[in-house]
Amino acid sequence: ELVGLHGITVSPDEKAVKRRLNKTGEKIFRLLLKVKEADTKAKSPVCFNQLCTLEETEKTLDRVTGEKECFTQKDLAVNGFDLMSAGFSEGKGIGDTLRSLLDAVIDGKCENTREELLKYAEKYKKQ
Repeated sequence: ELVGLHGITVSPDEKAVKRRLNKTGEKIFRLLLKVKEADTKAKSPVCFNQLCTLEETEKTLDRVTGEKECFTQKDLAVNGFDLMSAGFSEGKGIGDTLRSLLDAVIDGKCENTREELLKYAEKYKKQ
C-alpha cells in the first residue's frame, strides 16, 4: 500500500491531512511520511525544503489525532440510525448523506454535533 501512495503530494493543510487520514488511516499515513522523509533525504540537498513540508504535515497530523478531530464517518456525532430516525429512507441515501456530512465537517461547513449535523442533513435531503 505504501508503494502505491509514495508518489502522492502531502500538504500540512488541515483539510488535506483529514482527507488523507480518512483514506489511509493514521498508521499508514505516519509510515508514508517517514518513507517520504527518507526518500527526500536521499535526494539532492536542493530538495531539502520538502522536509519542512513533511514536518509541518506531521505537526498537523499530531494535532488532528491528538484532539480527536473528526476525519471518518465513525467520528461523526450521528450515524445511519440517527438519520433514519430523522426520516431518511434506508439504503444508499444514508451512506451518501453520511459522506456529505463528513465532507461538511472536514471543510468546516458544519460542526460535528448531533444537532448541527441533523440540521445540515435536512438541507442535504431537500436538494
